[in-house]
Amino acid sequence: MDWLTRDHPLLGNRSNREHLLLPTLTTFVMGAPLALLSDTSAWWAGFGVGAVLLIAICIAEYIAINPSTPQYAFARAGLTAVAYALFLILLTSLRFSGARLFLLVPAVFLVAGVISLRILHLDGTDRWDFPWAIGIGLVCAQIGAGLHYWSLTPIQFGLAITGPLYALTMLSVSIAENVPLRRAVIGPAIVVGAAWVAALFL
Repeated sequence: MDWLTRDHPLLGNRSNREHLLLPTLTTFVMGAPLALLSDTSAWWAGFGVGAVLLIAICIAEYIAINPSTPQYAFARAGLTAVAYALFLILLTSLRFSGARLFLLVPAVFLVAGVISLRILHLDGTDRWDFPWAIGIGLVCAQIGAGLHYWSLTPIQFGLAITGPLYALTMLSVSIAENVPLRRAVIGPAIVVGAAWVAALFL
């Protein structure tokens, strides 16, 4: 991915680090379910899905180098959707594997922070919102720690934390766009409620 982004004619002397975050995260996250499937015939299917995701992310990141291109909106939407899907995959895999709390909390904090940081940077303003990313990571890690000992299935656990990640990222974008706070919290509150209700019935 490094050589691919460096060959982009519009990258110039800019750093390509932002375009390496999600591809790197994808390889890390997909390793978790593949490790769980290592002794089953489904390993190749998981490997194929992971390869397709990685290729799609690399293509989208290449397109995202130029925010003025007509395809940028599709690349941004694709990267955002895949990022949340990766977070859900990681959480369900960690839950299924019975990961200890001291491993779960740092993993959730790191991945939630990186995902929110990258998504917030896709707004085209070239800003790195580290305070929001760190705050979102901390909130998701605390929710994960609180739910660790609950009797939840892997998909319930994943949805219960992915919902707040999506909601808090949405709230950050709304506040950055100067949306009034009362109106800005409506969408995130609905998302969290829907995610938690879905988790209850799955």
